[in-house]
Amino acid sequence: MFQTILVATDGSDHAKRAVGLAADLAKKYKAKLIAVHVMGNDPLPDGDRHLVEVEFADEISKFPTTVPYDMIKGVGVQTVVSLHREKDEVLRRLIGKHLLQIVAKEVGESGVNDVTTVLKMGDPASQILEVADKNSVDLIVLGSRGLGGLGDLFLGGVSNKVSHGTNSNVLIVK
Repeated sequence: MFQTILVATDGSDHAKRAVGLAADLAKKYKAKLIAVHVMGNDPLPDGDRHLVEVEFADEISKFPTTVPYDMIKGVGVQTVVSLHREKDEVLRRLIGKHLLQIVAKEVGESGVNDVTTVLKMGDPASQILEVADKNSVDLIVLGSRGLGGLGDLFLGGVSNKVSHGTNSNVLIVK
């Protein structure tokens, strides 16, 4: 019935349950499973930044944390802000990569043989829909709510947009 299943994950409890259910379905139908994580553009909270900097210290050491004054002299604050955003993007990529590695390992251990991970940046709903469309997905599985804020009060903002923006079957997990 299902040949390709996409599961969206952000590490929330709802997403973890969605991953488990998607893995069960992929195993049952011998389907390809695509795990997607979409990084947002918001600045990282200080607590998250510190956690990532400690957890991935070796990988982060390859990224310049300070910029010589001569490099930015006369170019203004925009350059410094841009470098700060660039570092946040590197940290977000490390978080996303790590999350997808965990998902791939768990899904593989559950007996799913064909697992692909996709890390995207931008609006989560739009990126999920784009990956689903590009891969001719039969089923999209996602949590009813993720790590979002007040916009996710009832049915999560992402799950609502995805369910209304696709012709694929959508399974929303509570």
